[in-house]
Amino acid sequence: MYVDAKEAYELKKKLGNKALFVDIRTRGEISYTGMPLDVDIHIPYMEHPYDAGWDEKNSRFQLEPNSAFAMEIAKRLSEYHLDKSDVLILM
Repeated sequence: MYVDAKEAYELKKKLGNKALFVDIRTRGEISYTGMPLDVDIHIPYMEHPYDAGWDEKNSRFQLEPNSAFAMEIAKRLSEYHLDKSDVLILM
């Protein structure tokens, strides 16, 4: 389900600890734009490798998927006493 920023905020506010709000942006994106206060954790979905070259096709530096992303999400759901049936908000 897609929600906009306002709806995500309202959903987290309504559900509190029964929803996990995860910022999946790169570290660079967070460095330049900041992170909302209501985010529970940061787990990047994609990241710039140390020696990232320029991606001509997409006009940006190359990105690599975070190979531990799914494992980290599962770990954090468990830490927050949540499971796959609970609400997970990804930004």
